Amino acid sequence: MLVKILQENNHLMLDLNQNYFDNTSQIFWGIHRCDVIYNSYLKHAKFNNTFYKIKNLEHINIFYDESDCMRIGPFLGILISAAKKEHVLEGYQDNVYIKLTNHMRNLGGLLVFFTIDDIDWNELLIKGHLIGTDNLYHEVCVPFPRVIYDRCFGSKGRLVGADFREKINEFGLTDIKIYNCMVKLGKLETYELCSKNKDLQKITLPYSEFSFQSLTGFMEKYDSVYIKPDLLYKGEGIIKVSRTGQYFSLEHHRDKLFTRKSTSDLMSVIDLMEDFGHLSQRYVIQKSISLASFLGNPFDVRVMLQKNGLGEWEVSGVLARVGPENCLITSPRSGGQVIRLSEALSSAFPGQIGRQREIKQNIENYAIKIGLAMEAEYGLIGELGIDMGVDSDGSIWMIEVNGKPLKVSMKRLNSKPVDIKINRYPCLFGAFLDGFPCKSTESHSAAGTMELIELTTLPPKTITINKSEVFQTIDPGKPVLIKLGSSEITAGVHISNSLVNHKQIGISSDIMTAMGCCSGIKINMFACSNNVICLGPLLAVLKSPIEYKYIKNTKYKEIEYIEKVAYELGCTLFYFTAQDINWSDEKMVGIFFNRITGKWEDKYFPLPDIVYDLGSFPEKVVRETAKEMMRLLRKRENTALINSRRFFGKYQTIQSIKFLNQTKDLIPATRHLTIDNLQELLLNWKRVFVKSEYGSHGHEVTYIEETDGIFKCETGGRRNKYTTFKEFKELFQFIETKYGETMAVVQQAIKLSTYKGKTFDLRIVMQKDDKANWQINLVSLRLAPYGSLITNISSGGTEFVPPLHELEHHIPGMSMQYLVDFARKIALAIECSFGRQGILGLDVAIDTKGRLWLLEVNSKPSIMDYIDLCSESQAYKFYATPIKYSLYLVQQTAGLICSRLEHKLAGEIAVSQILQSED
Repeated sequence: MLVKILQENNHLMLDLNQNYFDNTSQIFWGIHRCDVIYNSYLKHAKFNNTFYKIKNLEHINIFYDESDCMRIGPFLGILISAAKKEHVLEGYQDNVYIKLTNHMRNLGGLLVFFTIDDIDWNELLIKGHLIGTDNLYHEVCVPFPRVIYDRCFGSKGRLVGADFREKINEFGLTDIKIYNCMVKLGKLETYELCSKNKDLQKITLPYSEFSFQSLTGFMEKYDSVYIKPDLLYKGEGIIKVSRTGQYFSLEHHRDKLFTRKSTSDLMSVIDLMEDFGHLSQRYVIQKSISLASFLGNPFDVRVMLQKNGLGEWEVSGVLARVGPENCLITSPRSGGQVIRLSEALSSAFPGQIGRQREIKQNIENYAIKIGLAMEAEYGLIGELGIDMGVDSDGSIWMIEVNGKPLKVSMKRLNSKPVDIKINRYPCLFGAFLDGFPCKSTESHSAAGTMELIELTTLPPKTITINKSEVFQTIDPGKPVLIKLGSSEITAGVHISNSLVNHKQIGISSDIMTAMGCCSGIKINMFACSNNVICLGPLLAVLKSPIEYKYIKNTKYKEIEYIEKVAYELGCTLFYFTAQDINWSDEKMVGIFFNRITGKWEDKYFPLPDIVYDLGSFPEKVVRETAKEMMRLLRKRENTALINSRRFFGKYQTIQSIKFLNQTKDLIPATRHLTIDNLQELLLNWKRVFVKSEYGSHGHEVTYIEETDGIFKCETGGRRNKYTTFKEFKELFQFIETKYGETMAVVQQAIKLSTYKGKTFDLRIVMQKDDKANWQINLVSLRLAPYGSLITNISSGGTEFVPPLHELEHHIPGMSMQYLVDFARKIALAIECSFGRQGILGLDVAIDTKGRLWLLEVNSKPSIMDYIDLCSESQAYKFYATPIKYSLYLVQQTAGLICSRLEHKLAGEIAVSQILQSED
């Protein structure tokens, strides 16, 4: 039950229909038992304590805890370092803190950040800060929480954490629950604990505290070992020693630098450790393993293990951390990358689907066993970061356990469901410890496409449904919360037999307007649970201002076709362009096709579930507006993007492809444009391209060919231009003038194959399907004009799209399987560096020997003009796949959304009762 705190006088505003107190009573808040003076006439309850000062807190729960005591909350304190507090109060916006606050606010609770210096130990008060709805920090004075989430990181933070626990014990505050309780967990401690556990012995590698004697003994038994500092992290200070005949190879990592040396004397290991200054602390020696590989690079597994709202261990996130080739370290903060675990296992154990599932399940099972063992030994724990290795045989090994895990790796994955979970679960567990009843499951049902019918006869904020199995979780005696995009509307519900079938929902006019819908629209009900109805996805497609303007006045076959496909799939689609969004009301202007009038019309929409970015913005001012708009949309917890990255620079792309062993040779030689690099590549290859780092459509492409000291240039654009230079100096002056301060690259020119006498390359469009698997749905041959080497359509090229099954016929010697494997590896390499993507355009060259080369990757490949080039079935697959992927994205968060909205609905019901009492 939510109550309202009147800030100026510490009054509680209570529900008129609830009888909380008999004249004078007590209520618990944190560890305080607060005397409350109750006025039955005014329905006010006043704290008999003038110390409390709360700002920016509209409502908070009153509930009965595990001891049947009345309590205000859930109330969670977050212990942070003084340095972190100074940082955020100076204006730094910590997105994790904001997410934690929002999750606690959704529970109707209170989250206060504080340092050890913010505590009044005599009065047991916290003078900390909370984050308001304005995302600013506001000073508050509140009772000492009985649940505290320790987020003091780094060596100094751990000392603060230890001091805090000593103070807690000194003042006899034994009822305070602190998680995570471990100040620092050493590797030796971890291995000793696991080696004594019957279940975990199987995944604990042979180890010992380091000494020269243990090193000698281990090298007699094993071909290679790791030597690790006991308390350092991020892979710092690790040494790998390998034996080859009479010699030992030593590899060392420090400060992102990797050193290798060979020696016949094991004492060199001691010398190396002395050189790097870590001998003052303990080291661990451990047998090494041959890690499984993702596209040729070793990977290990990071598991985020957290307590849920029932206080039970649950794997909230898991991924593979991919290390550089032949490198000791996989941590992203030390040069590693991340990829979904399923993709890593698929690469390591190709075709063995059952084996891949078994390994993933074993990882999760062992992670939970580690959590149980750690908590039995060290006390209350809320989350652990567990690093595991999978060897080339598929066996699982425990590498390290972090008692205060950062979430850097998980953030790089760019997965909304994982991001929501890892930031929500600490709040759910904190609420559980404070005695607040949380939902046990995130169950929901989906019913497919529904038809929304506007009923003008319905009262405002009302819906009507048929009594059917589809709506079996809807209780008509209570309000429902209906969601589409950012619109979340609480409404009354009627059961009616007047609707034609159970796939219809009657909706009052005001709700229809608020959701940006019109009568007769078909849309998916992707979740229905406990009086919560989730419709969607609401899909917003970003276009340039010029394209947006012409949609209303010009018939675009592709635009109309996409809208038709989206409608058939139950997805509400609208187009938008760069604009100032009304963030406070969560509204934006878009254009949609009104199926009743048969016209495109402007309309206000809620902020969308999914954004499909197809916009290009040549004008700098508009481009900056679009960039900021997309940045803010990307930050929204409830909005996902088809692609998590708007652009890939050409050199960035090359670096991501070079990172992986199996893709590094799929690209031509490429360098940043400098006078030395241009001269070197011309000397080596005679033929090169110069390209703007972020150029498109061939407008900023120059082909250079050197023959007997003469340099011939072809410059792309609407009309290709040809220039000849006799001196390299003149050539570079020309290039320097053309590209100015624009970042550019110089790239080896591949001798392209020809098709009917014309030079050509390929545009391969990769799309995620409704199971998030990469598919090739379109391959086009881009043919240069006769005599030209620039294939871009804007430079006079033409395009030909053969059916995929005929591709081998049109390109003699081309294997479709070779092309599929090539494109899939490139897509995975891009995701490994840039995070989750949904659609990619690959520009690929075929040389005269039939070898494929990646030229560049486009995160926003054009979708225009293909409808007339494709067969009907091919066009449908090409345009429908991104929409089906949108459905997949909303389904991934459906359970989390339902759980949040159920709490919100309960809170809104209580608030409405409070407002009635105020009246």
